[in-house]
Amino acid sequence: TLIAKQQEAERNKKLKEKEELEKFIARFSANASKAKQATSRQKQLDKLDIQSLAISSRRDPSIIFKPKRTIGNEALECENISKSYDDQIVLNQVSLKVMPKDKIALIGPNGVGKSTLCKILVEELKPDKGVVKWGATVSRGYFPQNVSEEISGEETLYQWLFNFNKKIESAEVRNALGRMLFNGEEQEK
Repeated sequence: TLIAKQQEAERNKKLKEKEELEKFIARFSANASKAKQATSRQKQLDKLDIQSLAISSRRDPSIIFKPKRTIGNEALECENISKSYDDQIVLNQVSLKVMPKDKIALIGPNGVGKSTLCKILVEELKPDKGVVKWGATVSRGYFPQNVSEEISGEETLYQWLFNFNKKIESAEVRNALGRMLFNGEEQEK
């Protein structure tokens, strides 16, 4: 795949850099005028981590969620959530309790209320009835099923994702896109 080729190229680049550093160190470490440079290059060599650049066999996307702080005893509790559009009942007395480290998937056919429930949970939509209680230390977010209205045609995928948190490092955004199987070229589309 393209990702494997990209990782192999990165690994080869690091191997070449390692070889050049080793040659410089071997040649100039005994030379008094270049000893300081050789020591500096040795530090660079020590920091060079080629093992972590092993070629990945990743074929499936992955998302990593790291909490900003420790979550308390309860992450989320919903009691009797109901929502209707006109005369169509979409959610009827939905109750649930989510504990820290729980993983949840909302699966079902179109029109059964998955997106409506998510919008209620992140307070984009008010329920007709019921209560949503989030834990005090929980950060919440929602990635909608259809983001086409939110994406400007002039933004690249990288720029669009970076806009969600401008404090994040550029490499972290690129790594996240890589985990979703978007290579460097695709990130700029």
